[in-house]
Amino acid sequence: MTLAIIDRALDWSEPLLVAREIMERLPEATVIMVPVGRNALEVLEEVLTPLHAATVMAADDPPGDVAAAPEIAPVPVIERPLELTLSGARGFLDLIQDPVIIAAVDPDGSPGRIIAVNATARDYLGYLEDELATMTLADLDMREDPAALLRYEDDLHTKGEATVMTAIRTRTGTRIPVEIRSRVETIDGRRVVLSVARDQSQLQWVTDELSAYRSDLQDLVIVTAELRQTNEQLNREIMARAQVEERLIAAVAKNPIPTVVVLSGGEIASYNDAVHRLTGYARDEVKDLNDWMEKLYPDAATRLHVEQEIRKALETGEAFISGVEIVRKDGEGRTLDLTIAPFEGGLIVQMIDVTERWRAEEALRESEERYRALFDRSLEAVYVHDFEGRFLDANDVTLDMLGYSREDIGHLRFTDILDEEYLLLARRTMEELATAGRQSEVTEYKLHRKDGSTVWVETMARC
Repeated sequence: MTLAIIDRALDWSEPLLVAREIMERLPEATVIMVPVGRNALEVLEEVLTPLHAATVMAADDPPGDVAAAPEIAPVPVIERPLELTLSGARGFLDLIQDPVIIAAVDPDGSPGRIIAVNATARDYLGYLEDELATMTLADLDMREDPAALLRYEDDLHTKGEATVMTAIRTRTGTRIPVEIRSRVETIDGRRVVLSVARDQSQLQWVTDELSAYRSDLQDLVIVTAELRQTNEQLNREIMARAQVEERLIAAVAKNPIPTVVVLSGGEIASYNDAVHRLTGYARDEVKDLNDWMEKLYPDAATRLHVEQEIRKALETGEAFISGVEIVRKDGEGRTLDLTIAPFEGGLIVQMIDVTERWRAEEALRESEERYRALFDRSLEAVYVHDFEGRFLDANDVTLDMLGYSREDIGHLRFTDILDEEYLLLARRTMEELATAGRQSEVTEYKLHRKDGSTVWVETMARC
């Protein structure tokens, strides 16, 4: 057995070149690589003692070990090239950490049947060596890129070496991305393809991650551009809305009608002088919509009613509230008609003081109630009809006198109960009422009751 100390100047990143260099020099050598950091004597004793071999020390061991190591005769330099042998290559190939496959060369120059593999390849692929001996490299390749494989085979045939990125399938069906570097060599007098496969799973993962990152980055660029456009559009809309609000506030300030502009957040944007005069509250005395509601509508029921109408306005587009009672700052009550109109961003509330009108209407209602009481309680027959003679109302004394029910009155005319002899007199009386508003003297009529009997009456009418 020949023991070789490997020149550390060799390029260990290229296992094929190292293998060729060693095997050309020492075709029958057993190569022992001493890991840096371990005592060379201990490693060699573990390996060589059972074989009754000598010991050797690595060139970078500590000086203390050098003194203890025996001298080793230098390995003679072989001047002539030697042919590689399969038996000489096997010992070295098992030391290589990457899968190594030796395959025969088919007549067309492409890799043929597998001749030998190292231990890493067997573990990596999951096949027994006998199983691999029945296979070719093509049986392991997943053929994901046929064009790349054709270039690979063409380079092997024309250049004697080739590299391809592909994927191989293990015995369990697992896909492993690899980079295969191959050279055409001569072993035992025949041409073979010596290939080293390097696992690219991590590189593939990084590539996939970078691809996903680029895709995400492109999506982000697109989204950013869209967001920029949206932001610019929003800024334009905000500026346009601000201009509208400014014009609206200016218009409200000049409006003689009490008007308040309330923004969607409840802030009061405009509050003209007419509101101040109506309510007695200056603008700086009202903080927001809630404060305004509590000041003007201390009655909880009234405040709830106004709040409901505001919600209705937001849903339907407008609301009108008639006869809302407010309390001024000085405690005086006023009656208002409110118009609530929503706009994009808030509400416009206009207030019309209808206190005097409501007081007049209330006085009229009271007068009508008093009149009705006199009408119903009168001991004489009292009835109301229009200028066409249609009965509009009659008290109970009239109904009893004529024999009609209250339901009948709505269908009667004065001519229905008046004797024909008195029609001309009744017409003259109507003309007098239309011009003078009242009769100048009492008129006597003959009337027919519902049962056909007659009754004589004296009437005095006025408008």
